[in-house]
Amino acid sequence: MSKKLFLLTVPLLLLAATVKAQGEYKMTGPYEVVARDGEYRASKAGSERDMKAALDFAVKGQYAEAQKIIDAYARTLQRFDGHDAPLCCIQAYWLVSAMNTLKLKVKSEKLKIVCLAIERTLLSIFHF
Repeated sequence: MSKKLFLLTVPLLLLAATVKAQGEYKMTGPYEVVARDGEYRASKAGSERDMKAALDFAVKGQYAEAQKIIDAYARTLQRFDGHDAPLCCIQAYWLVSAMNTLKLKVKSEKLKIVCLAIERTLLSIFHF
Protein backbone atom coordinates (compact mmCIF):
# COMPACT_ATOMS: atom_id res chain seq x y z
CA MET A 1 0.00 0.00 0.00
CA SER A 2 1.39 3.36 -0.94
CA LYS A 3 2.01 5.96 1.76
CA LYS A 4 -0.60 8.33 0.23
CA LEU A 5 -3.25 5.61 0.14
CA PHE A 6 -2.42 4.62 3.71
CA LEU A 7 -2.74 8.24 4.89
CA LEU A 8 -6.15 8.49 3.21
CA THR A 9 -7.38 5.12 4.51
CA VAL A 10 -6.55 5.53 8.21
CA PRO A 11 -8.83 8.54 8.85
CA LEU A 12 -11.68 6.81 7.01
CA LEU A 13 -11.25 3.68 9.12
CA LEU A 14 -11.20 5.75 12.29
CA LEU A 15 -14.34 7.59 11.21
CA ALA A 16 -16.09 4.31 10.42
CA ALA A 17 -15.13 2.91 13.82
CA THR A 18 -16.46 6.03 15.54
CA VAL A 19 -19.78 5.94 13.66
CA LYS A 20 -20.13 2.23 14.39
CA ALA A 21 -19.40 2.76 18.06
CA GLN A 22 -21.99 5.56 18.29
CA GLY A 23 -24.63 3.49 16.53
CA GLU A 24 -24.10 0.48 18.75
CA TYR A 25 -24.22 2.07 22.20
CA LYS A 26 -24.80 -0.57 24.86
CA MET A 27 -26.51 0.66 27.99
CA THR A 28 -25.10 -0.58 31.27
CA GLY A 29 -28.42 0.16 32.95
CA PRO A 30 -31.15 0.92 33.43
CA TYR A 31 -31.00 0.78 37.20
CA GLU A 32 -33.85 0.84 39.71
CA VAL A 33 -31.63 2.64 42.21
CA VAL A 34 -28.77 4.97 41.33
CA ALA A 35 -26.22 5.94 43.97
CA ARG A 36 -22.77 7.42 44.22
CA ASP A 37 -21.96 5.49 47.39
CA GLY A 38 -23.27 2.73 49.63
CA GLU A 39 -25.01 -0.44 48.57
CA TYR A 40 -25.83 0.77 45.03
CA ARG A 41 -22.56 2.56 44.25
CA ALA A 42 -21.88 0.19 41.34
CA SER A 43 -24.67 1.97 39.43
CA LYS A 44 -22.92 5.37 39.43
CA ALA A 45 -20.61 5.12 36.43
CA GLY A 46 -23.00 3.19 34.22
CA SER A 47 -26.00 5.40 34.87
CA GLU A 48 -23.91 8.53 34.27
CA ARG A 49 -22.72 7.11 30.94
CA ASP A 50 -26.26 6.14 29.93
CA MET A 51 -27.86 9.46 30.82
CA LYS A 52 -25.07 11.49 29.17
CA ALA A 53 -25.34 9.28 26.09
CA ALA A 54 -29.09 10.02 25.91
CA LEU A 55 -28.32 13.74 25.84
CA ASP A 56 -25.50 13.33 23.32
CA PHE A 57 -27.72 11.28 21.00
CA ALA A 58 -30.57 13.79 21.30
CA VAL A 59 -28.30 16.74 20.51
CA LYS A 60 -26.82 14.93 17.50
CA GLY A 61 -30.29 14.16 16.16
CA GLN A 62 -30.06 10.43 16.83
CA TYR A 63 -33.52 10.45 18.36
CA ALA A 64 -34.18 6.71 18.25
CA GLU A 65 -31.01 5.99 20.25
CA ALA A 66 -31.86 8.70 22.80
CA GLN A 67 -35.40 7.43 23.13
CA LYS A 68 -34.22 3.86 23.84
CA ILE A 69 -32.31 5.11 26.86
CA ILE A 70 -35.11 7.41 28.00
CA ASP A 71 -37.68 4.60 27.68
CA ALA A 72 -35.51 2.17 29.63
CA TYR A 73 -34.98 4.56 32.54
CA ALA A 74 -38.67 5.60 32.50
CA ARG A 75 -39.66 1.97 33.05
CA THR A 76 -37.03 1.23 35.67
CA LEU A 77 -35.67 4.17 37.71
CA GLN A 78 -37.22 4.33 41.18
CA ARG A 79 -34.87 6.50 43.21
CA PHE A 80 -31.46 7.99 43.82
CA ASP A 81 -29.90 6.77 47.05
CA GLY A 82 -27.05 7.55 49.42
CA HIS A 83 -25.93 10.51 51.47
CA ASP A 84 -24.91 12.48 48.40
CA ALA A 85 -27.92 11.55 46.24
CA PRO A 86 -28.52 15.24 45.41
CA LEU A 87 -25.30 15.12 43.36
CA CYS A 88 -27.15 12.75 41.05
CA CYS A 89 -29.04 15.85 39.89
CA ILE A 90 -26.24 16.25 37.36
CA GLN A 91 -27.05 13.05 35.52
CA ALA A 92 -30.77 13.58 36.04
CA TYR A 93 -30.28 16.94 34.32
CA TRP A 94 -28.72 15.17 31.32
CA LEU A 95 -31.67 12.80 31.07
CA VAL A 96 -34.24 15.60 31.39
CA SER A 97 -32.36 17.69 28.82
CA ALA A 98 -32.44 14.74 26.41
CA MET A 99 -36.18 14.42 26.99
CA ASN A 100 -36.76 18.11 26.39
CA THR A 101 -34.73 17.99 23.18
CA LEU A 102 -36.79 15.06 21.95
CA LYS A 103 -40.07 16.71 22.97
CA LEU A 104 -39.18 19.67 20.77
CA LYS A 105 -38.05 17.57 17.80
CA VAL A 106 -40.19 14.42 17.87
CA LYS A 107 -43.97 14.57 17.84
CA SER A 108 -44.98 11.44 19.75
CA GLU A 109 -47.68 10.73 22.33
CA LYS A 110 -45.62 7.85 23.70
CA LEU A 111 -42.65 10.17 24.26
CA LYS A 112 -44.86 12.64 26.14
CA ILE A 113 -46.08 9.85 28.43
CA VAL A 114 -42.52 8.60 29.02
CA CYS A 115 -41.26 12.12 29.77
CA LEU A 116 -44.07 12.70 32.26
CA ALA A 117 -43.22 9.41 33.99
CA ILE A 118 -39.56 10.35 34.40
CA GLU A 119 -40.43 13.89 35.48
CA ARG A 120 -42.76 12.51 38.18
CA THR A 121 -40.08 10.08 39.34
CA LEU A 122 -37.45 12.81 39.56
CA LEU A 123 -39.80 15.15 41.39
CA SER A 124 -40.61 12.48 43.96
CA ILE A 125 -36.96 11.53 44.35
CA PHE A 126 -35.84 15.06 45.04
CA HIS A 127 -39.04 16.07 46.88
CA PHE A 128 -39.82 19.12 44.76
